[in-house]
Amino acid sequence: MNFRGRRGTGPRKQKRPNETNMDVNEDSSPVAKLFKTYQIELDTRYDKYERLVKKSRDLTIESKRIIFLLHRVSSDSNKDEILKEAENRLNDLFKDVISGISLELSKREFYQFLRAFSPGLQEFVEAISFYYYLKHEKLVHIGEIHNPDFVQKSSENIRWVPSKPLMVVDTFHFMATACQASVLKGEAVVQL
Repeated sequence: MNFRGRRGTGPRKQKRPNETNMDVNEDSSPVAKLFKTYQIELDTRYDKYERLVKKSRDLTIESKRIIFLLHRVSSDSNKDEILKEAENRLNDLFKDVISGISLELSKREFYQFLRAFSPGLQEFVEAISFYYYLKHEKLVHIGEIHNPDFVQKSSENIRWVPSKPLMVVDTFHFMATACQASVLKGEAVVQL
């Protein structure tokens, strides 16, 4: 005997006609309709969360690439062209990804989805702070990071406040890495 996939030799159980009618009645009940609306709302929220996580990953990856680009500043001869390229990439990143994050959110949803996009924005702020330090030789002010375009494109005037102490620590970390690279290259004077 061959029992692949079936236990027993009897005929398969088929639905009775009144059982199918019960399924239709259950789907049209008020409770089923209510749960269907909950399902749609939760699916929509989950999809938005995943879109924001993806944009945050894109933001993190490109910000890290910009930081690595800025680490290549080793002399005054290539400093201007690297800073120009970094500035263009930061502007493109702001226009494409951060504006997309801003358009996805409303004021109520901002704190609900903060964990989805916060890591990307923090990495972006780190890239801006390192770029700003290399260009102006001073730390960036929090007011300069708040670009008015980000606030204006959001429907409810969303304002994201990055952690200033973390920003400063990361900037010092980047400076220390640049100093180590200069020492390893044999440069006697380290200038950032």
